[in-house]
Amino acid sequence: MSESLFQFNLTLLIVLVAFLGFSQVMRVMFFEPIAAIKDARADAILQKNLLTDLDTAFVLEQQAQLKVEELKTQRLIQEVYQSRVQKAQSESAAKLSAHKKELALTLDAHIQNEKQALQVRQNDLSLQKDTLVQRITEKLLS
Repeated sequence: MSESLFQFNLTLLIVLVAFLGFSQVMRVMFFEPIAAIKDARADAILQKNLLTDLDTAFVLEQQAQLKVEELKTQRLIQEVYQSRVQKAQSESAAKLSAHKKELALTLDAHIQNEKQALQVRQNDLSLQKDTLVQRITEKLLS
């Protein structure tokens, strides 16, 4: 028997079948479940990130709407405040004008009363002067 460099017998075929069988068993029992878990985790992370992005977008949109509503409210408050201030100013001006007119009438009446009182005093003093002049002339003549 001449011995060649390679001798092929049934052992090579058995090792080859054992290797292919082992790789199939490892694929079914180990690699496929790990790949399924890895894919499920990746999907969960993607969905979580998507939900987080959607939540963030929703929150940002709500904040923007809240800011717009806040600005509208501030503008309305400012308008109401300005209208009330203008109303109060106009009412105050009207009351002040009416009070000024009333005060002017009261002052005019008081001035008229004082003028009349002064006129009465002047008349009294004039009468007193006349009587004093008469008395003095009578005493001088008598």
